[in-house]
Amino acid sequence: MAAAPRDVLRAVWAEMLRDASPAERVRDWLAEHPDLVTDGLAVLAVGKSAVVAAQPLAERFAHLRVPLLVIAPGPAIDSPRGQALAAYPSAALIASSHPRIDERSVAAAQRARAFVGAVPAHGRLLALVSGGASALCALPAPGVTLSEKRQRVEAVVATGAGIAEINRVRASLSAIKAGRLVEACAAPVTTLVFSDVPGDDPAVVGSGPTVRAPRPGDRVQVLAPRRVALDAVVRGLNARGVATTEAAALAGDPEAAARRLAADLAALPRGHAL
Repeated sequence: MAAAPRDVLRAVWAEMLRDASPAERVRDWLAEHPDLVTDGLAVLAVGKSAVVAAQPLAERFAHLRVPLLVIAPGPAIDSPRGQALAAYPSAALIASSHPRIDERSVAAAQRARAFVGAVPAHGRLLALVSGGASALCALPAPGVTLSEKRQRVEAVVATGAGIAEINRVRASLSAIKAGRLVEACAAPVTTLVFSDVPGDDPAVVGSGPTVRAPRPGDRVQVLAPRRVALDAVVRGLNARGVATTEAAALAGDPEAAARRLAADLAALPRGHAL
């Protein structure tokens, strides 16, 4: 008897979460870097995946009391994983706003700027950046109000612009995006990126708050490309006899994009997934 569609989707979802897990990606990275110097090390995790990504680092460095600042949406902070992370003595968790920026976004950005500025020159900042960081950590540029920044970004979003263009506008109005968050950080910066954008450009994911003009010792690595999750879904569906068709990118006028998507779904053969 064939599995119910709901059961198939649940199974595929679980497999995708396992294959694309930020925690597993970080564990693998740590295993590849056993000589990571912890003297002066500080960890900043910001984004929708921040809680999950930071967990292996908290476990690894708990006895060393490596400073760890996690900025994530409120539900992630309040989750069992978030509460477990908060139990580590050197971990500080901040619940911020997503997807709309507000005063919590500004407070989180100010806290992050002070945190990275305190990393000693002989140390290293390890930054874990995932999607959502743009809203969770937002500090308007001098002369720009929070309301003005929000309105201008939302106006661009309403046009159906792609994420690269949206984040370009965000960066132009920001005091911390496009690497500005770590301008005053005297230590080398290692940025590990968990991508949710086409092309996996580290400067686009979360508007690249820690991706500055390279300095000696700086490193940037895309730890989880966007396709990891998509490929896991396709494998899971194909393994269960469901053929898949990849939709064209949703960009441009939102109503036109919705009509294209509806037409693609209507033309989809029975037993296929889009």
